Amino acid sequence: MEEKEFYRQLSQFKRLLLKEKQALIKNEGQKVADLLPQKEKYLPSLQTYTGPLGEQTKSLLREIKELQETNLLLTKQALSFGENLMKSIRTNLKSDQANVYQDQKRKNPYQQRPTNSYIIDSQA
Repeated sequence: MEEKEFYRQLSQFKRLLLKEKQALIKNEGQKVADLLPQKEKYLPSLQTYTGPLGEQTKSLLREIKELQETNLLLTKQALSFGENLMKSIRTNLKSDQANVYQDQKRKNPYQQRPTNSYIIDSQA
């Protein structure tokens, strides 16, 4: 493969990374998952290229590396947010359960009180 072809593939790979970045920012998990197989198509040629690298190609490789790092950070941030959300939900559920099983002698302010509606005026 010539450097020109390698550069073209790098450019296409960079476009995929930019799409992935936008999907990560917008929290579009399905779109990120759909991009993965497309990214995998480029791996063999990117890993096996041994030809010369011009300055443009080196610059593009640096941009791709930065995008990969950014996407990795966005992925970690999304995972961390999900974990914190689940932890918060679990904590709230535990506190709700504790409130349910607390002292049953307390009066429930929402409990209906008996009324005298069973007394009917028979004169009416």
